[in-house]
Amino acid sequence: MTDLTSLVFFMKLLALLSHTLAHQARCPVAHRLRIGNLLLMTLIVAMAHFTASIYEGVGREMIRLLSGLDMLLIVVAGSSHFGSVITEEKEQGTLGLLKLAGFSNLGLLLGKSAARVLSVLLIFLLQLPFAFLGVMLGGVSPGQVIAVFLALAAFMILVGNLGLFFSLVCRRNSLAVSLTTLTGMLVIWGDSIIGFILTAGHTRRMLWVTGALQWIESQLNVISIDDRLRAIIMFRGVDILGPQIGQSLGLSVGLFLGAWALFDRFTEGTESVEREPRLSPRRWRLWGTTHVWKNAIAWKDFHFPSGGWGIWLAKGLVLAGAIMAGMAFEAQYKAMTGSQLREIVAYGCVGLMIIEILQLAGNLFGEEYHSGTLPNLLLIPQSLSQMVFSKLWAGALHLIPSSVAALAAIGVAGKEQLYSGPQMRLLAWTAGLILLCHLTVFYSLQVKRGALAMACATLIVAGAVLLPSLAMATQMLLADQQIPRSFQGPEAWAPLAYIAIMGCGGLQFATVMAIHRAGEEGVS
Repeated sequence: MTDLTSLVFFMKLLALLSHTLAHQARCPVAHRLRIGNLLLMTLIVAMAHFTASIYEGVGREMIRLLSGLDMLLIVVAGSSHFGSVITEEKEQGTLGLLKLAGFSNLGLLLGKSAARVLSVLLIFLLQLPFAFLGVMLGGVSPGQVIAVFLALAAFMILVGNLGLFFSLVCRRNSLAVSLTTLTGMLVIWGDSIIGFILTAGHTRRMLWVTGALQWIESQLNVISIDDRLRAIIMFRGVDILGPQIGQSLGLSVGLFLGAWALFDRFTEGTESVEREPRLSPRRWRLWGTTHVWKNAIAWKDFHFPSGGWGIWLAKGLVLAGAIMAGMAFEAQYKAMTGSQLREIVAYGCVGLMIIEILQLAGNLFGEEYHSGTLPNLLLIPQSLSQMVFSKLWAGALHLIPSSVAALAAIGVAGKEQLYSGPQMRLLAWTAGLILLCHLTVFYSLQVKRGALAMACATLIVAGAVLLPSLAMATQMLLADQQIPRSFQGPEAWAPLAYIAIMGCGGLQFATVMAIHRAGEEGVS
């Protein structure tokens, strides 16, 4: 009788997990990801094969590229995937239905979290046979390959449980994903950031702060996946099961148990949670919004998602105050830390402008698509190009404070102090940002959440595959045509510009098709 009771208990406990795994096994998206993963590995192996006769240790470089690519994908795309485990049920109001179905708290956590971790592990497991081909190419041993994948698996499990915990304690998916991404980045580069802070002169004078930061840095050194991968690839005799795996799994278990203990507290009253507006009902505006502009679409996009003139003016005043503070306290800050405060303010203003650009790209048609009002928008007697122009005009108006602040901060700090590299590299980063915006707009019409994460993941994968191939093809072209090595001007970047232009054009065409398809589905 006891054995039967235990069997029934485990069947109920694992019911949601088995159902979720069975659903994912039949999901077309999972099969597309696996096929795409196989194609990616085929391209990486082909690139390594063609360069084997030119460079030594090609297998090691292939594993280095693969491990770095997987690490970035886990942080960028994995955070979006794992960070919506519980929040999507809260936003849809289906968490109470799962409780009424008889699922226990532990069963819900296992079914929602463990299923996603296992599905992602299976996708990355497909890379293992291809990775062992690096042993044949030279420069890496089988033990190093196994150690790399074990370290990545432990890091993935840690990010999955971080997403589970933040998804439980946060009410909104965007906040949970942001916290998961930020914490994942701290796990990778936190020790380097704290090491930079410890070099500041003002920090060295505060002994208790220095001691605490040194202890945190030592712990992050152990758990850092970046340091672990570097050590594995550089040294052949490294231990396969390092302390990073034990620390990551221990933290994962602690986060899972913490989520289990706090489940009831953070899920009470979430059965009827409605989607909150982006701004509170008492919006801070200095001018009313009763007078509608002649361009109604631009008026709507500027006042409601962006906040209107009040937020526009407040943001400009805050940024202007930050620039003036950077100029006023420059001498004191440089005396304490040895760094220039104006440079930090300039980097912050540029970063804020880029974040706002990406946010506007995700909301260009994403808000209407998520709320189901895109078919109604397409019924307006305007062409799609006019709608896009109206939305871009509202977005440009919204970007005026941050863009002016970024230009002013760059002028105050000095362009040479912020960036002294080749100008063509700066143009390449600009082209990458434009491509990222196009990808974000496209994915915002394909998925309910995580459009920016998927766009970043796509750009990372495309860059890891296309840019080395492009560099190799350019080098072979120069060698074959006997073009002088002084061919380092703008002409050398023509292939990259061609790829950027063709990519943006193709994404614009695909976005237009997605908008019309969404409108037809809404009408039908």
